[in-house]
Amino acid sequence: MTKLGDWSNKAWIRLKNDKPSVQRETGYYFKPSLVPVSLHPRVIKAGHDVTEKLQILHLYHYLDGVDTLETEIINRSLQNIFRGVIDLEIPEELKEDAYKIYIDEGFHAFMSYELKNKIVQQTRVQYTRKPNLLKTVDLIEKQMMQVSPALRNLVQFLASATNETLISANLLQCKDKDLRSSVSSYLSSHLKDEAKHHLYFASLFQVIWKQFSLHEKKTLGVILPRLIKILLSVNKENICSDLVEVGFSKKEADLIFSESYDKVPMDMIESAAKPALTLFNKCHVFDVKEVRDSFLEEGFRLQSV
Repeated sequence: MTKLGDWSNKAWIRLKNDKPSVQRETGYYFKPSLVPVSLHPRVIKAGHDVTEKLQILHLYHYLDGVDTLETEIINRSLQNIFRGVIDLEIPEELKEDAYKIYIDEGFHAFMSYELKNKIVQQTRVQYTRKPNLLKTVDLIEKQMMQVSPALRNLVQFLASATNETLISANLLQCKDKDLRSSVSSYLSSHLKDEAKHHLYFASLFQVIWKQFSLHEKKTLGVILPRLIKILLSVNKENICSDLVEVGFSKKEADLIFSESYDKVPMDMIESAAKPALTLFNKCHVFDVKEVRDSFLEEGFRLQSV
């Protein structure tokens, strides 16, 4: 049975949507608490225009990040599902749903591109795609290279399943009434789709994990905690580059970053990863000693699972 419900009538791409309008709006471009550098005393002292530009640049990075992750990782793993590249027994309905989610994710990438361009037109804050934007994808691909060629597509799938089962504070900010309506509308529609995608990937993970041999569970399972950290990591290069762009020196940017982004506490990472950890526990992932030990070594306490 499909995990996507009435996809033909309820998916964002299947609904009638007007082009995103960003005219005559007020409010934040990105929730300030999610852009910690914008709350730094030095930045606040620099004035509203500087803090707002940092929010806009952060939004551009986020939208480009959605575009990149959806097309470079998520959709490639979905192709491997519906084309049978992953040679495991996968129910036909899950293959069919993979096509639907592939369409959803491509649409999310397009809507991210479109909203970014609308904001560029409105604000005149230009955006140049930075080479290190692909940092997350590069790090995932490095994890893929840690295993034999036969298992690399499975690492890509695990990255996709993990990403789709994390709690995204970026999407949840759509509920903030002080957020600009065009951004809130984009995030809200995206969030509705992702709630269904969560159910799909959770179901698919259960189907796939139980077919792994013990060797495969050990080899692939120890990568899971690293994938979580990669997906929840902060891109220092982009943030410091933004600070320089709004007028701070490189030295000042490094200082502002270090004072705004102390090492992300493990309890925050574990909280964001709770749905994924719960899924792993349900699938007995932690029953494999080597896998459980790898989570503990990476700082996960696993107390809530």
